[in-house]
Amino acid sequence: MNPSGQPHQNDNSSTDRVRTNRRAWLTTLVAGAAVGALAVGVATFSGATSTTAANAVASPPTTTNTPTTTNTPTTTNTPTTSRTVTVTGHGSVKVKPDTATLSLGVAVTAKTANGALRDAASKTSALIKALHASGVAADDLVTDGISLYANYDVSGATVTGYNVSNNVTATIHDITTVGAVIDASASLVGDGITISGVTFSLSADSDALSQARTAAVADAAHQAGDFTMAAGLSVGQVLSINETSTGDQPYSPSFSAAAPNDSVATPIQTGTQDVAVDVTITYELR
Repeated sequence: MNPSGQPHQNDNSSTDRVRTNRRAWLTTLVAGAAVGALAVGVATFSGATSTTAANAVASPPTTTNTPTTTNTPTTTNTPTTSRTVTVTGHGSVKVKPDTATLSLGVAVTAKTANGALRDAASKTSALIKALHASGVAADDLVTDGISLYANYDVSGATVTGYNVSNNVTATIHDITTVGAVIDASASLVGDGITISGVTFSLSADSDALSQARTAAVADAAHQAGDFTMAAGLSVGQVLSINETSTGDQPYSPSFSAAAPNDSVATPIQTGTQDVAVDVTITYELR
């Protein structure tokens, strides 16, 4: 202070400078603190962001499988029970045969195989000539067996001779001549003749089969009617038909060939035959 009691001007100026410097210091301090806080905040945010990114990279994507339900309609097949009846009908027609099949041949024995073969060949040739002369065509004559075998004594070690047989089958379309054919063959061949048998048949049986089928179906229908009537039902439509045809039944008469000098002809009875059919039919019931 000056002597007058007034403060010195320099003192006031110093005081102002001190105050100014304090305010600047405080401002700097506050600014520094703010900058530090901001830096800490930025560092914290950057760390969090980096951690989040790292976690995003490290963590595999999560897939959620949502089950899909497909509603498929279910169809239930309910079996339909049908009422049926199955019967077997029989039908037959009697016919007169018009064809004969005659099996005959020769059989000879000789000391040697060659001698037996020559003898059999001679007799077979005579047989074939007799058959042709009796009206048997070449196409209706078939050789169906030739055999040669040795005969042995009781010890089975020594050959005593040889047997040869030659058999043929003749188809005879005029069955009234069968007896005469047999007699003529035996006359030429002599004691070497053999006869295996004769059968009769119908050459064309289509008409007889048609009649037999008609009778069989009628028989089956009659049976089905009896069954359904007894059960209080009625016969419906036919569901299936199966046929078993037995055709004509060959007839083999018994006879014996006459001796060559015998005046009695060989009798042959052709008789009749059955053409038969069986049918199995399934009917619907009503």
